[in-house]
Amino acid sequence: MKKLLLLSLILILSACSGSDDDNETINQDFVGSWYGTSVDNSQPPMTEEIDITFESNGEGYSSFDRYDQDGNLIESLNWEITWSSTSNTITINYIDYGPDGQQYIDTQTNNYEFIDSESFRFIEDDGDITIMYRY
Repeated sequence: MKKLLLLSLILILSACSGSDDDNETINQDFVGSWYGTSVDNSQPPMTEEIDITFESNGEGYSSFDRYDQDGNLIESLNWEITWSSTSNTITINYIDYGPDGQQYIDTQTNNYEFIDSESFRFIEDDGDITIMYRY
């Protein structure tokens, strides 16, 4: 799903340590609030407005507003998240709760690239790219 991709996307950029290993860590360059628009051309086509906040402790939250091809709001989704990153991937865990209070976690890992200090792009496995901008 685009939400997971983007957030994974948000999914948690390069490692902040100076070592050459690729262990998961918290890249402080991600810390803050980000927004972006993702277009999914699969059937039926839709657009997602994405807001995500990465906190320095590896937690955060995200919201997705999904729109159909005519611009009608389909659904709004909100999640608490945890996140981590390597030098080129970001992993976002979307935390949701079922009607019985059961916790569910949907994990998404995507490649990323910082464009500059105020923007980065998520690169999904299917080649879709979402650009996120700092608030």
